[in-house]
Amino acid sequence: MSAIHVRKFFHVHHRDARLRPATTYWYRFAALGVSSRTGRCRTLPHPEAHLARLRLGYVSCQDFTSGRFHVLRKLAEADVDHVIHLGDYIYETVSDPDFQQRGPRDRRLLLPGGRTRAETLDDYRWLYRAYRSDPDLQRLHERHTVIAIWDDHEFANDCYGVHDTDTTDAAANADPARRAAASQAWSEYVPAAVPFDPTADPLEQIRIHRRFPSRPPGPPLGIRGARPPARPPRRTPATAGRCAWPRWSWCSPTW
Repeated sequence: MSAIHVRKFFHVHHRDARLRPATTYWYRFAALGVSSRTGRCRTLPHPEAHLARLRLGYVSCQDFTSGRFHVLRKLAEADVDHVIHLGDYIYETVSDPDFQQRGPRDRRLLLPGGRTRAETLDDYRWLYRAYRSDPDLQRLHERHTVIAIWDDHEFANDCYGVHDTDTTDAAANADPARRAAASQAWSEYVPAAVPFDPTADPLEQIRIHRRFPSRPPGPPLGIRGARPPARPPRRTPATAGRCAWPRWSWCSPTW
């Protein structure tokens, strides 16, 4: 049993250096006489281990409002070693008419402040809590180690640097405070051993590019936040709901 310290807003990050590589562990959280459901995780293989098999599941673009997460429960029960989340863990908008008004009525969200998109730290935190209330997403985290990066909707659709693309005015779209809020909420609610420095420049507060050694090499995890704009910053019905993919950078023998 390990003692842990709880940050505000009831999320916990705990690293235990005693864990062995390529080992399955079962765990629970207990506080004030209440215990969580039992979770399962598997540690990464030793960097020098030669693997006969490494089976990975991957998911992305999970918009809460567009449908249910049954596929996540299927993946939770699948025989995989780890799950890679390629981003769009949340969507910053809650009622975008281009793609968010066709799902089940009981999946519709309304930000507490009445806005249709997240702009503050409280907004982003609220979205993560709403998404994490889904039982199928909970089951995925309970059953597998999830290795996560972000895409664009963790901050804003087709974002680049500290810019969103919510208007046609590139200067007006620059919003360092919103970028920082999105990064902080991600660091709080996504189970990733990635430090967040609130005193740094918004683009330096968090670095999600990291390598996980293995032999033979697998796919690396990249970064999107520092990319240039993919197109002139404008929003049209044809592009507003488009999923964007991370930029991959290959490396060997690590991923």
